[in-house]
Amino acid sequence: LSALPGARAEVQAIVRSAQNEKGILPGQALLDDDFTRPAWLSIFRQGAAPPPPYSVVHVASHFQALAGDWASSFLVLGGGDGMAVREILKHESVQRVTLVELDPHMTRLFSSQPLLKALNADALASSKVKVVNADAFTWLEGYDGVFDVIVVDFPDPSNFSLGKLYTTSFYALLDRHLAASGFAVVQTTSPLVARRGYWTVVSTLEAVGLATTPLLVHVPSFGEWGFVVASHRPFDAAAAAARQGTSERS
Repeated sequence: LSALPGARAEVQAIVRSAQNEKGILPGQALLDDDFTRPAWLSIFRQGAAPPPPYSVVHVASHFQALAGDWASSFLVLGGGDGMAVREILKHESVQRVTLVELDPHMTRLFSSQPLLKALNADALASSKVKVVNADAFTWLEGYDGVFDVIVVDFPDPSNFSLGKLYTTSFYALLDRHLAASGFAVVQTTSPLVARRGYWTVVSTLEAVGLATTPLLVHVPSFGEWGFVVASHRPFDAAAAAARQGTSERS
């Protein structure tokens, strides 16, 4: 990974040496290829003179992030048919997928019936996939880990049991289990048919401190359908589309 352009300027502003008189503290700077373990340890082993009374070691680890398939851990809530898991497994970076589905009959059917297994490419049998039959709300309350990507695929909130999965209480749990650089995508019904319901989901996610990006997708069997991307930092849809295009061409 290459250093950020400002890293060199930052170190030069701190360290004053024979090669750089602009720094404020005398010392030795190790940048780029010069920053090796032996070179770093040699500074502490010189022993030529007693160390100054206020020694400072400034290790600047500023790296430029590279675009690519960074996500390795996925959580799918709902989606017991395995279709979302099928799509996730297409990415080589994926190391583990946890599918939490309330209905054990759903996951059993889609992991045992030949016609249904053909639809999801037998995704639920993958060694990377762990199937958990539990209530998503309860399961999240008792789980400690975080995920790079969380896919939320619940039915619309037509009763109390489903409605609790669209509340600030549930989205706060989602926030807690989402990695700092991760993203969650939430199925949010059609904004054309249920406009108020769609934007209520957006505002509820924002109420727990998540940044949101509303999306509209044409689903042949449903029509215009809505989703929301939620994250701890803004989602750059244009950059994501460009990365996807590059991946498909490579």
